[in-house]
Amino acid sequence: DLRFLGRLHNVEEALHAIGLARDIFPRLSFDLIYARPGQTPEAWGAELEQAIGYAVDHLSLYQLTIEEGTPFHALYAAKKFTLPDNDHAADLYALTQEVTAGHGLPAYEISNHARPGAESRHNLTYWRYGEYVGVGPGAHGRFVENGRRTVTIAERMP
Repeated sequence: DLRFLGRLHNVEEALHAIGLARDIFPRLSFDLIYARPGQTPEAWGAELEQAIGYAVDHLSLYQLTIEEGTPFHALYAAKKFTLPDNDHAADLYALTQEVTAGHGLPAYEISNHARPGAESRHNLTYWRYGEYVGVGPGAHGRFVENGRRTVTIAERMP
């Protein structure tokens, strides 16, 4: 599935990196994508259980969406794959909520799950319209200076 998603790493490499991060940092979060072509509730449930087994405090769990103008969109438009229907995707979402809540990682946003107190400060700041500075390629920031709200965006061709 990682290769299908365009990732250069495999599952073993991802799990190794997560293990290293867990050993170094006091908090750990990672993202998973579900509702992939052919994904069953059993397979997603097992994947989610494995992820939670890595003693994470936070998970971002996104349903696969196809964005226009991307390589996925071209493949999808050419009927190279199909997405789960809405009922199946809803079942996977419900399973996600059940499994994460059962392990003490309730949803605090549509796609984010955390142990109480481990919610992403960035995400909460963003959704509460707080201030943050974005630095680097593709960064976005929002802050108030001298009573004036400023939003920074990255331009594709500055």
